[in-house]
Formats: sequence, C-alpha cells, structure tokens
Amino acid sequence: MRGHVGEIFSSVQGEGLLVGRRQVFIRFAGCSLRCSYCDTRRYWDPKPTECRVEVSPGAGRFRRVRNPLPAEEVAERALALLTPDTHSVSLTGGEPLEAGDFLVEVASSLEGRGVRLYLETNGSQPATMERVLPYLRHLSLCVKLRGQGSVPEKEWEGLFEREMDCARMASRAGAETFLKVVVRGEEDLKDFEGVCDRLAELGLPLVLQPATAGRRVVPLRELLPFSRAAAERGVREIALIPQVHRLWGVR
Repeated sequence: MRGHVGEIFSSVQGEGLLVGRRQVFIRFAGCSLRCSYCDTRRYWDPKPTECRVEVSPGAGRFRRVRNPLPAEEVAERALALLTPDTHSVSLTGGEPLEAGDFLVEVASSLEGRGVRLYLETNGSQPATMERVLPYLRHLSLCVKLRGQGSVPEKEWEGLFEREMDCARMASRAGAETFLKVVVRGEEDLKDFEGVCDRLAELGLPLVLQPATAGRRVVPLRELLPFSRAAAERGVREIALIPQVHRLWGVR
C-alpha cells in the first residue's frame, strides 16, 4: 500500500512524558482538524507531492522523494536512521490516524522488526486506533478544548467523545498512554474545567503544554490554575511541560 508522508528524520522528542528521548519521526501527511495553535500547518495537506527524508541521523540535511510512498519503503527509510540511542519511532503528523490502513501497514512492518512505536495523535479516528494499537508501546493523545477552533462548534462534542473512546482503548490495550492539553492562556481555563471530570475518569497522566506557535510565551501564573483545576477534579498525575525542542531550534 502507498501513502503520503511529509518527512522522515531523526531528532529528540520535545514534548510530553518522553521528552528528551532520541527518536526517529515519521510525519504522516494530512489533518482535518484546524487547531488555532497548530505548529505543523504545512502538513494539513493530505497529499503533498514530496517527502523530505534526512540523509543521515541528526544531519539536518534532507533529500526529497516523490509521494505516494510504499509502506515498506517508509519503514526501511526510518530503520536507516536508527542509532544505538534511539528510544522509539514516533508516528506523528499531521494526524497519523487519518492515514488508515497505510499507517497500520507501516506500524506492523516496524514493530515486526522489534522497533518500539510511539503514536502522537488527536484521537479523532477510533476505528484506525483499534487496528494500530496492537503495534504500539507508547501513546500521546492530545485532547482538544471547545474554543480552540479544531472543529466547528457543533462538531466539538463528537470529537471529544471520539478522543475519550481512543484513550480508553489505549489504556485497555496496555500502551503507555498519557493525555496532553495545549494551553493558550487563561482564555482556555473555563473550557478546560468543563472536561476535567471526564479526563479524571480515565486515570491517565495529564501533560499541560503551553502553546508556542506564533504566540507569546504563556506565563507560569496562567498555567498553574489549570494544574490546580485538574487536581481538584481528581486527575492524579499532572505535569507542565513546554515544547523543549524549540529551545534547541530543532524540529
């Protein structure tokens, strides 16, 4: 099967509970959400004509190959970038779940060769999530708040319920899963408080990540009320973690 990929490269995970871990990233093309804080908008397009592939691990130099790519070629190119300190391969985007069977085939190929896989997702596609879960070791699920523009207002509740379905599936499957909520500032607090009870029911760790794409730095005084609100509503493990890779100026 062939599919569209934006880039394949080696770097360090800059977000969430695996921050600082060396990874190879496969960035699947296409995302139907339109989050106001998105820092990978160039990969909203589901069918880019080319994929950037790093020439050697950490070199920062890329060659361009034509899309669509066979799933086996994507896996081979990722394997070629593995180093002894590589923790896992990150399946990211865009939104990787929107790649459907193509994602599942890439994941199956890599996991079958003993590679640990880490999925970064918005959890909007439960059917694909169910198929790819057997191959995953780690999972980051980004929960979208009502006012963040991800989908039209009337569609937000449906999106949120799909996210919850995916989180429950991942937890039952045994993947090491955490939730992530991007915080733009105090304007998100009311919407966040409105979902905290549901997040607490999942019993999963929660990462609060200040938004950085084209915005001011969210001050700590605006982030702390989010941490407190989550704890007061029963979320037991909470971490405030910014996008560390931006400090290094890497992808």
